[in-house]
Amino acid sequence: MGKLGKLIVGIVVLLLILFAGLTAFVKYYLTDERIKEIVVPVAEKALGRQVSLGNISVGLFNGIVINDFIVKEAEGTADPDFINTGAFVFKYDLLPLLKKQVVIKEVLLDQATVRVTRDAQGEFNFASLAVLQKKEQPTEPAPEKTKEAGPPGALPVSLLVKSVRLQQAKLVVEDATGGIPPTQVTADLHLSLALGKDLSAPTYNGTIETAIEAIVGELQANTTLNGTLNEKDLDYEVNVGLAGDTVTISGQVKDYLTTPAVQLDITSQVLNLDKILAAMGNLPKGEKEEKPADTEQEETPAPSGPVGAPIPEGFSAQGTISIAKLAYSNLAMNSFELSYQLKDKIFTIDKAGANVAGGRMQSELTADLDKTDMDYSGRLGLKGVQAPEIIAATYKGASDFVSGAMDLGMTFDGAGTAWPALAKNMNAKGSFAFKEGGLKNTELTKTVAALVGLDELNDITFKELAGDLDIVKGETAIRVNMDGDDVSAKGQGNIGLNGSIDMPVELTLSKPLSEKLRKKSSVAKYLSNKDGQSTLRLKIAGSLSDPSPAFDSEAVMDQAKEAVTKKAFEELGKALSKDKDKEDDRQEKDQDPVQGILDGLFGN
Repeated sequence: MGKLGKLIVGIVVLLLILFAGLTAFVKYYLTDERIKEIVVPVAEKALGRQVSLGNISVGLFNGIVINDFIVKEAEGTADPDFINTGAFVFKYDLLPLLKKQVVIKEVLLDQATVRVTRDAQGEFNFASLAVLQKKEQPTEPAPEKTKEAGPPGALPVSLLVKSVRLQQAKLVVEDATGGIPPTQVTADLHLSLALGKDLSAPTYNGTIETAIEAIVGELQANTTLNGTLNEKDLDYEVNVGLAGDTVTISGQVKDYLTTPAVQLDITSQVLNLDKILAAMGNLPKGEKEEKPADTEQEETPAPSGPVGAPIPEGFSAQGTISIAKLAYSNLAMNSFELSYQLKDKIFTIDKAGANVAGGRMQSELTADLDKTDMDYSGRLGLKGVQAPEIIAATYKGASDFVSGAMDLGMTFDGAGTAWPALAKNMNAKGSFAFKEGGLKNTELTKTVAALVGLDELNDITFKELAGDLDIVKGETAIRVNMDGDDVSAKGQGNIGLNGSIDMPVELTLSKPLSEKLRKKSSVAKYLSNKDGQSTLRLKIAGSLSDPSPAFDSEAVMDQAKEAVTKKAFEELGKALSKDKDKEDDRQEKDQDPVQGILDGLFGN
């Protein structure tokens, strides 16, 4: 045998001896009892709970398998285990160590269950864990590290983790107070990472795959996540199944450890928010302290700081939302599209639009999140939208009291996050128009019809009802004109955001309605023009839900004076052309025709 052969034989024998020594070390030193003696006391001290381990299997090539890792509940409770793990598996490769590489083939946590509970007094079962208790500060400062300690986070070898898996991991939440609905989350996760040597400035690449199933009360959600990541960026795609609908959330996060820049896009074919909100509405509510019935409602306290205070400096986000069919508040929207951006704590929505109620809706919004009152401004536009569908979605239980195709163009601005501040600071300016519609059985038309004595005014059709509005600090100045076959109207006044109304209105009746009114009151002829149409001047006060219309006595007086003056000139002409009895003429002059008209009109 040559020298080379002897060398090879020597190396083989050396490896066999090394293997036999490592095997013996693993078999006789890393026993169940010895590992338990090392692990259990440390875990119990860290958690402040009783910890137990099942059987342990250690192999030179198979790695370490720990079965039945259990963390008990706090002493004295009869609840099930706080944490119960079916198996913990740790597998590695030996040969890469020769190249100063640690290759972990697999880290598996199988069938781990964590139970989170809250008792009737509101205490969570994890609150007593030792790791969560406040530690006393040391009286003496810690010794300074010497320079020989080496750079922090440095590893002598590079690290590769081929597979980290959670298999059938389960989270169970139970709350005796009812504040949190019964929750059960089951998750599978797969993660792989390739790390460098310096953990203070790591370089790594990895993939993430996870599936989560959550049951919260009667609401069930299924989520899958797939992504790739490195030390700077993360790419992801999340699919969420909720109440029978599926939503895809995708994008990336750049520089997520320093100044995150988020791209987040949301897409869905069908999304029924009504169904989702209804399912969430069935979740149990926590107990709330009841206030006496006569207690006045308190205003929402003003925020102590800017809304965007939690947003870290340099954070930015942008993305789009695209939903083919969106249902909300019983309103169906098609081709819903929206793009948004958050930069320097300025949130912007532009190009937001959808086909809705037979027409098109578009809007824009800009909000400054770095201000305590959150200043905002924007635009809203509606084109050819059917009014009944919009009104039914905005006001629950409302009938089709307004019909017609609606156009609206409005700009707005203001500040505040709670209603009192929003109402006081809101400003808006715009115009509106309803075409080929009507007003039917509204509180306003019913009270006006009762006042005038014409039931026809309770159901009004129009060719167009148009106007403009100007909201200043929550008070709305409105001008409106209506053109109809039976009734035309114009008005200009104020409507408060609380529904209060103060508006003079002028109604012009068609010839048939004017004739019907003249039959009810002979003095109505003094309110008619040369075409035989009667004009009624009203003042509407009260509120939209409880209006109080009345005749405008001053306006009617002027109207009557004008009519009587005109009639007087006509009669004067007749007197000049005919010889009349002077006594009869004197009696007619002694009568106050204006007062007679008013007495007849107001029922005196």
